[in-house]
Amino acid sequence: MFEDVVAFLIIALITGRWWFPLQPEPSIHCVVIFIIGTLIAAIFLWIGMKLTRIHGTFLAMIIVAVVSSLVRLIPIAGGILSIIAMFVLINALTDSDFWPDAVFMVIVAWGIPFLLSAFFILCMASPA
Repeated sequence: MFEDVVAFLIIALITGRWWFPLQPEPSIHCVVIFIIGTLIAAIFLWIGMKLTRIHGTFLAMIIVAVVSSLVRLIPIAGGILSIIAMFVLINALTDSDFWPDAVFMVIVAWGIPFLLSAFFILCMASPA
């Protein structure tokens, strides 16, 4: 997702390395990419919360983003389970209704980063 791309670019700019050797065990780069990606997801959730005028805290959005990102790591079904976990946690930690508040927040948290990554991929693929 977009968060992972941004986190990778930040690490690449800091370290000066644009490739990382494939390792069977997780390296510190994977952990940093996960942390930065989760913070970016929390920011998009917070933006969605403010746009829908839902009352909640940024800490609640960080919790939603962390749990959702951890669930996303499950092979095969992780993406769908991550969205379901996001809906459940948004309803539990905020005063939102399922429709339209929680649905709009999930669209903001997943849709905007998806469109941004598609935009960046198209920009990088186009000839100069």
